[in-house]
Amino acid sequence: MAVLTESDVRRLLKKEHLTEMIIAKGTIVTPSAKGFLTDRGINVIIEGSPKLHQEDTTTSEDELPVDEVTKVTEKDSQPVETYPLKKIRIQWSLFKLEVIKTQKALEKLEKENLKDDLQIVLKTIDDVLESLSQGNWVNTSYLSHVTETEEIEINFEMEESYLELSRLSLLCEDVCCETVTRFSNGFGVSLREDLVELETKLPLYIQSLMNK
Repeated sequence: MAVLTESDVRRLLKKEHLTEMIIAKGTIVTPSAKGFLTDRGINVIIEGSPKLHQEDTTTSEDELPVDEVTKVTEKDSQPVETYPLKKIRIQWSLFKLEVIKTQKALEKLEKENLKDDLQIVLKTIDDVLESLSQGNWVNTSYLSHVTETEEIEINFEMEESYLELSRLSLLCEDVCCETVTRFSNGFGVSLREDLVELETKLPLYIQSLMNK
């Protein structure tokens, strides 16, 4: 069961101005988070429900068993990792392994000049994994390319290096798309603009390496 703490709310409000907050059904809102939201006039909406249920999603400290109050307090300074978040982290970790495999494959094909470029991809993946753990935003400024790459049609006559990068690009698109979806609200709107930018930039960056 997810827990929304005051520190979570403060961190979110540093990034964007909110008049309402959509939370998953069953989320526990700590008393301090409830007071913080009330003071700022921010309504809490249960995901998938058209009505406001701020009171329904909160539990006062008096109503919680002693062990439950202690549990909430211990989690105040720690990010809550739900099952979907764990799944995303595993997907990004597997994608990292595929990038390393592609690096080695390209070296055998005498494409060592792409090693540094794929190292940037690995750095991006590490940044994503860290951001998912700590709630930070991903910096995508270094994923720049001079020209927009054209859509490349994959065929069996392409060089093996092209095929390796094409495969990596497709894997990248999948994991980026899944990540953006996981961080969308009940109305399909992304809650993290940095992940939307990443979804655009990272696959395009990998695809641009085919021109080298």
